[in-house]
Amino acid sequence: NLRELAGVVKSTCCFAHVRAATPGSVVSEENTHPFRHGRLLFQHNGHVEGFSRVRRRLVARLPDELYERVSGSTDSEHCFALVLAQLDDPG
Repeated sequence: NLRELAGVVKSTCCFAHVRAATPGSVVSEENTHPFRHGRLLFQHNGHVEGFSRVRRRLVARLPDELYERVSGSTDSEHCFALVLAQLDDPG
């Protein structure tokens, strides 16, 4: 999807990398990182082992406003939402 994104993004800075999909997740634009919230970007390399088993417990820890912002199904996006939940001012 890099070619598609490059056609609609204009920036003096590029923040990207290639990563294998989270095991068991769908490859889609919603699941593509970096994920953004305000001025913050998030990406990670790797996966959360057993994410499908712990996902429900992780989601339960999210405030409603962050839960509603999660649009994909990846461990990365859920981890980012958990990080944002710990910040005093998530931007």
